[in-house]
Amino acid sequence: MNIDIASLYLILALFFFLLPVAVFFATSEFRDRQVYWWCVGGLGTSLGFMFVGLRGVVPDIVSFYLAHVFFAIGFSFRSLSLRLEMSINIHRTALIYAAIGSIYVIVFSLLVYTNASEFYRLNWVHGYLVLMSLDLLWISQSIYHELKNKGGKLIAWMAIFILIGLLVRMVGYTTELGGVGVFEKGTDQYIGIFFIMIGYVLGNFGFIQLRLEKLWEYKKAVDVQLADTRSKNLTLEEILEEKNELMRTLSLSAKANSMGTMLGAIAHEINQPLGAIRINAEMLLALIRKSGDREGFQEALEHILQDNERAAVVVSSLRKFFIKGSSEFVSVDLSELIGDVYRILLPEARLHGVNLRAEIEPALMVKADLNQLQMVALNLINNAMDAVEGLAGEKNISIRLYQQDKRVILEVSDNGPGVPSDRVATIFELFNTTKEFGMGMGLWLSRAIMDSHEGTISLLKGPANETLFQVSLPIYSLAYQN
Repeated sequence: MNIDIASLYLILALFFFLLPVAVFFATSEFRDRQVYWWCVGGLGTSLGFMFVGLRGVVPDIVSFYLAHVFFAIGFSFRSLSLRLEMSINIHRTALIYAAIGSIYVIVFSLLVYTNASEFYRLNWVHGYLVLMSLDLLWISQSIYHELKNKGGKLIAWMAIFILIGLLVRMVGYTTELGGVGVFEKGTDQYIGIFFIMIGYVLGNFGFIQLRLEKLWEYKKAVDVQLADTRSKNLTLEEILEEKNELMRTLSLSAKANSMGTMLGAIAHEINQPLGAIRINAEMLLALIRKSGDREGFQEALEHILQDNERAAVVVSSLRKFFIKGSSEFVSVDLSELIGDVYRILLPEARLHGVNLRAEIEPALMVKADLNQLQMVALNLINNAMDAVEGLAGEKNISIRLYQQDKRVILEVSDNGPGVPSDRVATIFELFNTTKEFGMGMGLWLSRAIMDSHEGTISLLKGPANETLFQVSLPIYSLAYQN
């Protein structure tokens, strides 16, 4: 061969520079500390061979000392990069590599300083390279056996080819079959450099294979996680639908349970205007028969119409209250809804001597499920009536509906004994009740309904220290829809 050995070293340096650059760009999708360290190792080896090839051109301090510092950096970082494949806790291993590399550079420097022959210097260098190549072989074999990664096998072949090249070179200058000097021509030089080049090509392909297989595993894990997330989302949607269906069922069930009590009171209330209608009708007939008094006839007729209207309002409110609505949210006039509930419960309140008052601002619109909001209002007012039932004095319940900022506020307060202090924190929990025969579902269901409506329900104290439940809902109008 006509190519001198120094030029081969420079070609080898260029080759070792291009390989880590190729690795760097090939692993752009999954570039991490392991990739950076492998590339630093390749660049270190490249600089080492470059300074060796420039021996006689650059100062001896660069060729003799700095070159071998880069060799130590190159082999150490390459091995550390592979060790990251099996464990990220390599602090102690990094210190060991730093110590070995420092000993290698110091001993080589002493050999140069003491003018030791090139034979001993070559033996020391090749001994270090053999040690690091054996370490590389052990790491790559461990990666292959533990992770079953084909990249580990290629890196193992890299270590084997480097070892063959080093051993050929060592046999050459030890037996004098090859050149003893660094740049002395010999078949062992060419064979050694050839095997090292083949080894490095295989090793870098192996490292890329390591990263690609890890990327594929990561993508598979992401796909599995996404599939699991989609499955959980579907399950969650089913659970939410079951919860909404449960709330609708409980709402209607609570209304049905309240029907008996309310129907008695409503029947009593309807009987009064119907009785008055009968009396006024009889009076009208008597007037017509006796004197034909037109003025009396007109007054009696007006009373009949008023009482008839009163009965119609009660019946209309009752029908509207017990209509089964859709689960879809619609625009609801909360003022009208609370007014209907108030009119329905007013007869029962009167029968029990309860002073039920209502202050309702008109035309307060919300987007809601009509039946669920009826359930909340009914539950709060019934709870208030139960709270004042045992009072000896005045029994007062107040209903207030008003707008505050962009919210509609419903307040139901009573002058009952209040909620015991040890029950305040758990008053909205399922099966928690202060009533002797209560089930503990009303307030829990009311809070669940408010959550689904982006609203809140709270237990507060009123201005006169009375028990006050406050419901807050976002107002719904053309001004706030955006």
